[in-house]
Amino acid sequence: DYNTDETLEVTPLDLVGLASVRDAMHQMDQVFGIFYEVPKEKNDDGSKKDEIDEPAEDSSIPDEVMELVQSRTDAKEAKDWDLADSLRSRITE
Repeated sequence: DYNTDETLEVTPLDLVGLASVRDAMHQMDQVFGIFYEVPKEKNDDGSKKDEIDEPAEDSSIPDEVMELVQSRTDAKEAKDWDLADSLRSRITE
């Protein structure tokens, strides 16, 4: 009876079920390769990169591009689709 307040005990059937699940997951891993350790990135000299890297100085978005993005947003709000499309092309250049 499963509706009792007694402490649940692990029965051999539960252990067999858990072993079956473990084996099935192992087989899926063999086929799909879903359980693996992600390799750490390496620096140019072959050493491992730190977990927290400082952003590169050149990774910021230029002001000109940000202005184009704002202009495109404004054009989309005004439903000027031709202008928005042309600005998108300029942004992605």
